[in-house]
Amino acid sequence: MRSIWNELTHLFFPRHCLLCGRSLAQGEEQICLHCLCELPRTDYHRQADNPLVEALREAFPFERGMAFYYFERGGKVRQLVHAIKYKKHKEAGYWIGRHIARELMIAQSDFARFDYLVPVPLHRDKQRERGFNQSEWIARGLQSVWGTPIDTTSLCRLRATESQTNKTPLERWLNVCAIFKASTNTPLAGKRILLVDDVCTTGSTFLACAHALSPLPNTKVSFLALASI
Repeated sequence: MRSIWNELTHLFFPRHCLLCGRSLAQGEEQICLHCLCELPRTDYHRQADNPLVEALREAFPFERGMAFYYFERGGKVRQLVHAIKYKKHKEAGYWIGRHIARELMIAQSDFARFDYLVPVPLHRDKQRERGFNQSEWIARGLQSVWGTPIDTTSLCRLRATESQTNKTPLERWLNVCAIFKASTNTPLAGKRILLVDDVCTTGSTFLACAHALSPLPNTKVSFLALASI
């Protein structure tokens, strides 16, 4: 009965791919299979040490780190990120998080084994304005497959910052350094933590979060971004 209802719903209220606008076929969600296959993957999870985490380890001893896709200006990953953040398609963040989580489990990646997922927090004013934190929705998608708990209270953003777009690496770091604070009363101490964000450019945001968490004893920090530039 539910299958018939779904078919009727799709007939009268067709769903469309967020990226190309085509009608989604049965079984497709948010993005059509054609567009999904065209998203440029990094395959960093198949490498013992990838260039992204190696570059950031010069500033912080991350246990692991990766981005799943490449963010190309004018490309489909950029379309997806903008649809999630600025067109309020938060469900697409959840869906792509689920997709990434399944891929990492199939590959038997260590990225599927953490004690806590910690979405990079927005400032409360920004979250109130947007209505949601896109990084949290990506983390929810990961959680729905892995079952890993999400912590959204132990790390907070102390002040709002300017957009990182068009800033130099130094300007990006100065824009975010010392803006995050970790709670002293947190379950994260002594745990393996995976920071989750949408886009990693220079890595300054992940570094700022990691430095805020560094006073927690015996805590190992890794990061996962939907995409990297």
